[in-house]
Amino acid sequence: MATLKKRFGFTILLTVLSTTTLILLLYRSSISTHLQKIGLGTSIDEYTGLWNWGEGDGEEIGDGEGALRIVVLGDSWVADVDTGVEKEMGRGRSWARVLCEEINCTTFINFAATQPYDAYPASPPTGVLTSNKIQMDALTSSKFASIESPDMSLLPDFAAQVQQFIAEPLPTKPTETVFVLSLGFWDVYNYASLDFAWAQNRTDATVQELFDQLEILYTHYAQNLSVPVTVFDADGNETTVPSSFHVVIPKVLDPSLLPGWLQQRPLALKPSSTAEQQKNAAYLTSRWNQQLENGLGTWIKSKPMAANPAKFPNSKSGGDLPKGTDEKNVTAEEPPVIEKDAFYYDLAQYILDIIIEKQLQEEEISDASGLGKGTVIFNEVYEPCLHEAYDGEEKGDSMDINGQLLCKDPEQHLFFDAFNIGANAKSGIGQEIGRLVSDGKSLRQIWSQMYGGSIGGLRRASL
Repeated sequence: MATLKKRFGFTILLTVLSTTTLILLLYRSSISTHLQKIGLGTSIDEYTGLWNWGEGDGEEIGDGEGALRIVVLGDSWVADVDTGVEKEMGRGRSWARVLCEEINCTTFINFAATQPYDAYPASPPTGVLTSNKIQMDALTSSKFASIESPDMSLLPDFAAQVQQFIAEPLPTKPTETVFVLSLGFWDVYNYASLDFAWAQNRTDATVQELFDQLEILYTHYAQNLSVPVTVFDADGNETTVPSSFHVVIPKVLDPSLLPGWLQQRPLALKPSSTAEQQKNAAYLTSRWNQQLENGLGTWIKSKPMAANPAKFPNSKSGGDLPKGTDEKNVTAEEPPVIEKDAFYYDLAQYILDIIIEKQLQEEEISDASGLGKGTVIFNEVYEPCLHEAYDGEEKGDSMDINGQLLCKDPEQHLFFDAFNIGANAKSGIGQEIGRLVSDGKSLRQIWSQMYGGSIGGLRRASL
């Protein structure tokens, strides 16, 4: 355990030194404030019959209608598999589901997928990728690749999940939609095994693919899903406008910070090395987040689509004109547009703050910002609840899952398993993102306060 802590501490130090952040665009967590399937197709049908993929085919709660719904796409960090045996294990709800409760959503649909909890060690660790094709091409084209690409499990990538959502029936009542997206973790995890220059190139290409698919999702929303919402204009008068496209995107956490990096990742093959891959992971995580942040700015400010004229009439009739006005001299109003907006949350900092606080308190030290003097949320921040038995550990009545033991108190562990956080951490993240959304602290809203312009933030539909 001591060796694990030392290596873990070195990993965190490397990440902190290599990470760059656009502070003005990030919503810092309250903890931070106080502590200062690899396949080539895009059809979901191609992924069935391989493993039992949790929620991957979509789920609705309630009657499927209402004022606000959450649509989740991505990986295990937002997938819900809290049923049957896994419910007894204490895995907990996803932070996306907690977000749903925090903002009182009436419909929750989840397309995220995850590797089954009992897949390891028969299958190597894996998860949802942004693009299966880009990933496969990258792994097969690099001489340094050590991930077993031909045998990697098939999970629906972002494009497949987007197409599955688009194929869903449209709501029959006005329903505002917030999309939740969790991607990048497993992309970086795999790219870390490549030669560095090629890994950087593929990281950039993958982030671009994320925005290409996000634009497809936005186009579908603008054409079919935007609903009228009532807002107040600059003069305090009520006006009806189309609802904006909103997406929640968290910052990616360095995969080498998780216990599974040391415990379950395949050994690096020469000429690569474990240390080199760990360094690659830190730099590629930083690159991914930087590209994502820059890309969000460009994407949000890109040309929006006009709203459906049938839903949002935009031309004045002759009866609306003041007396004496020549109708020939009147130009029709510009049609309303569907704005793009995003809630960008620093999930990585939330996790890092918890780990660093625990480390400093163990050493009985603190720094000028207050780190080391805060509240310790978890008793264990290194070892996951579901873990391989260590020397001297007695099995007792612990649940044994393919040679891994389940701890007796999952809520006291930051990590539930080698690559996923536990129930309490998920709940904390969901609550913080819930406040972010409820307070309307979107990127467009932040920019409007700083530089002027259109106001962002979530606006509930007029029903």
